[in-house]
Amino acid sequence: MAGPFRLRPWMIFAFIAGVIYLPGLIEIQELRAKREELRQEVQRLKKENASLAEEKELLKKDIGYVERVARKQMGVVRKGERPLRVIMEE
Repeated sequence: MAGPFRLRPWMIFAFIAGVIYLPGLIEIQELRAKREELRQEVQRLKKENASLAEEKELLKKDIGYVERVARKQMGVVRKGERPLRVIMEE
């Protein structure tokens, strides 16, 4: 049969070290996860920024693109044209 449990000095040291360092390690892991989320957000925003810069150049240089955007987003029509509105029934 096993003898009585003895508390060893290294066990006390390990417990104290765990109590002191474990919260810091958990916080480090959380910060690393947050950093990765932010890196992904930066990448997404860089792509969006590049797309917007490309659209800006098209709006500056391509009058046909400007017309398509105006027709689609603002409902602009040429003189003599009649706009049609489609109403969908549910």
